Amino acid sequence: MPAADDVEEVVRLHYQGLLRLAYVLCGDPAEAEDVVGDVLARAWPRLSRGSVGDPGAYLRRAVVNRVASWRRHRFVVRREELRRRPEAPAADV
Repeated sequence: MPAADDVEEVVRLHYQGLLRLAYVLCGDPAEAEDVVGDVLARAWPRLSRGSVGDPGAYLRRAVVNRVASWRRHRFVVRREELRRRPEAPAADV
C-alpha cells in the first residue's frame, strides 16, 4: 500500500494542470475548483491503494467526466426551470 505521502505528491504534481483543464472545460473558476476537489476526493482511495497505473491520465479523465456530468446536470436543471416558469400574459393587441 503506497504511503499517504505518495498520494499527496501525485496531487501536488497534477493539481494545477487539473485545475486548468477543468477551467477550460467549464469556464468557471469556482466550479473548476469544485470539480477538481471532488475528483481528488473520489480518487483518493484508488490512488492510495495503488490501483491506478497512470495517475495523471486517470485524474484528467476523471475531470473530463465530472465536467460532462456537471454540464448534463446544469442542462436538466435549466430545462426544468424554463418548463416550470409561468407563462407571461398575452399582451393586448
